[in-house]
Amino acid sequence: MEAFDINSATKGKDESITLTIADQETEVHGKRRFADIRMGIHWGTSKSPACFVVVSQEYTGSHNPGKAESPVGKREVMAEYISESLGMSRFYSQIAELAKKMLCRRLYAVLPENRFECGHLQDLEAYARKSDSYIYVNEANDENDFFLSISRVKDSIDNGSLLIPENTVVFEQLSTITRDDLQDSPEERFHCIDALGHVLDGYYRNPPRNYPIITRRRPPPDWRYN
Repeated sequence: MEAFDINSATKGKDESITLTIADQETEVHGKRRFADIRMGIHWGTSKSPACFVVVSQEYTGSHNPGKAESPVGKREVMAEYISESLGMSRFYSQIAELAKKMLCRRLYAVLPENRFECGHLQDLEAYARKSDSYIYVNEANDENDFFLSISRVKDSIDNGSLLIPENTVVFEQLSTITRDDLQDSPEERFHCIDALGHVLDGYYRNPPRNYPIITRRRPPPDWRYN
C-alpha cells in the first residue's frame, strides 16, 4: 500500500521520529514527525499468509515527567505487507528494510515463553543483522484475546484516533468481519487484523513517552577560577 517514498529518517532527543517523505503522485517533499512508529507481525501458517502492519502515532510534543501527560496523538496505518510465498526470506527482509528506513524499533508478534525457541524470530533477527537494522520483537500482549484486540481497533476507528487507508487489506477485512467470524481461529482468516491488533495493543499497554534526554556535562577542573 506504500504510496510515498521515505528519503530520510531522524530521531530526536525525546525519541520522536521525523520522516522526510516524497509523495509519489505529486513528488512534493515534506516532513512528518511522530511520537513513535511500530509494527505488528502475524507469522505465516499453513492456513494464512505472513503479514505485518506498521502504525505510527502523531507527535504532540515532549512530555514533562513533572506534569500531566500530553494528549495522545492520532495513530495511522503507514504500511502493510502480505507474503503468500512459502519461502519467508522476502518477508523477513521487508521487515528489516522497512524498520531501518522508518526507524521502527519496536515490533510485536506471538512468541513462545522461551523466545529463543521461535524459529521465525531467529531467522528475522539474522536478516536484520545482515541489513544493519536494529529491531526488537516484543511478545504480543493480548495474543490470546482476538476479541479484545479487534474491540480496541473498532473503538479507535469510531473515536477518530486510528486512521486506516481504504486501499489496504486490513481496511477490507475490518469492513467485512462480523461477530460470527470471531469463532474458530479468526486470527488465521483475518491475519492483517491480527497484526494490527498486536501493534495497537502495544500502544495501549506502553504508549510513547517522548521524554527529552538531558545530558549534563561536568564543569572543567578549574571552573572556579575562570
